Amino acid sequence: LEVNSEKRGAGDTRGKRNKVKKPRHLPQGRDSRSLEEDREKMVQEMKKTTPNLAYIDDAMNATYALRRQEIVEEEPPVAEMR
Repeated sequence: LEVNSEKRGAGDTRGKRNKVKKPRHLPQGRDSRSLEEDREKMVQEMKKTTPNLAYIDDAMNATYALRRQEIVEEEPPVAEMR
C-alpha cells in the first residue's frame, strides 16, 4: 500500500489515502465489558447445532465497534483472525 500511495494523488493529498481508520466509538450506553459478554454469548450460540441466526446477526452488529477497535489497536496476526 505504501508504494502505491505515493504514486497517486496530487499535492497535499499524495500518500494520505491508505491511512488506517480510527476505531469507531462503542454504542451509546454500552461499555467494552458488556460487549465482550455479548461476544462470548455469540460464540456459545454458534457452537449449537442450530444457532439462532437472528441473535447472531444482532450481536455481530452490536459488537462491531469492539472487534474493529481490537483489530486496529492490537494488530493481531492474520492466522489468529481466521
